Amino acid sequence: MRVVYGGDVYRWILEHVESNEKKARQICQKMLEKEIIQNVDGRIDFNTVDLYRMYMHWYTLRKNAIRSRTLSSCRLTRSNSHAAFRYALY
Repeated sequence: MRVVYGGDVYRWILEHVESNEKKARQICQKMLEKEIIQNVDGRIDFNTVDLYRMYMHWYTLRKNAIRSRTLSSCRLTRSNSHAAFRYALY
């Protein structure tokens, strides 16, 4: 099983999605709430020192993003899948 530290998820969000630290943490929490990531210990609050696993495969994430927002005109691929996080979370 592959896992990642919450700090790595948070840093990735800061670098690729949202540069505001408070909003980046909110995105991480929302990802946890929407079960995009899952805490390996089952905790419900995001923490940078906890371990997480990806619950949704990126294809599922893309499908949910397209369904939840008008992304049909935007083709999401593995290389730009970080855009799916923004649309799937809001």
